[in-house]
Amino acid sequence: MALQVLMFFVISGYLMTAIIFSRTREAKFSITDFYISRAKRIIPALAFLCIALILFGFFIYNLMIFGVF
Repeated sequence: MALQVLMFFVISGYLMTAIIFSRTREAKFSITDFYISRAKRIIPALAFLCIALILFGFFIYNLMIFGVF
């Protein structure tokens, strides 16, 4: 596995652990709120990526079928 990928997982794990510990210390931690906040950050980017790939694949695939490429 590439060093950059390992660094990403280490840093993201550290940040998530820091968020959990700080909210637990303040007695504000909720696992549901934690995952909702993560979903609010991840789902828009994921939706954009999926839509872009579907559109790109649809148009490129159709162009390949009709012999443009």
